[in-house]
Amino acid sequence: MFAVFLSSTLVILYNEVRIFKHLLFISAIFVVVHFSFTVNFNYVFEWKADADIKAAITELKAKQNVSEKFNITLGISPEFDAGINFYRSTQIITSLNRPSSKQLLLNDYFLLTPDV
Repeated sequence: MFAVFLSSTLVILYNEVRIFKHLLFISAIFVVVHFSFTVNFNYVFEWKADADIKAAITELKAKQNVSEKFNITLGISPEFDAGINFYRSTQIITSLNRPSSKQLLLNDYFLLTPDV
């Protein structure tokens, strides 16, 4: 009698473990799929506004080579000031004047946020 009870208990536990393994595998697949759709290698949440500054600076350098002007003035939103000055100093861009957020109508190019 005890042997029958023990064997039936082991069968039930084996089935529960098998079901748990399948559920764990399916959950892992959902986690991997969700991660692959939401992973972000372009910016961190705190610096999302500054994510495209490097691309904008590279584009300005390319336009500077084509342009006849020696210096480029850039109109920016105030939150881009630190990022632009960082790239001006690290890439030593002498043709880019210090950006201004005040005289927006007199600038050659603009880097603005959507809410401006």
